Amino acid sequence: MCMRGWTIADSDDLSDLFLCGTEVEGSCQAIGKDPKLSKSLLGYVMDGKNRLLAIKDAKGKTQARMIERLLCDEESKRPVLFIERVYPANADQE
Repeated sequence: MCMRGWTIADSDDLSDLFLCGTEVEGSCQAIGKDPKLSKSLLGYVMDGKNRLLAIKDAKGKTQARMIERLLCDEESKRPVLFIERVYPANADQE
């Protein structure tokens, strides 16, 4: 099922990373909620290996997200792309 106007954004933009949990329903990584839960949010922004893969609706609001990390395999000395699961877990997989 194709949803008109929806986009997938691959971003390292500071505002996207800061808001990655604020726009997603039920996320604890939200600005304005309990600081104990969102204290690691700054880590997304401060660490250059982090990127955001966001699924945005026609209004530009993030409906689901994944954090991507570019890492290095210590043994082979080759780059590795680590991609977290889609959040929220109940997001429509289509």
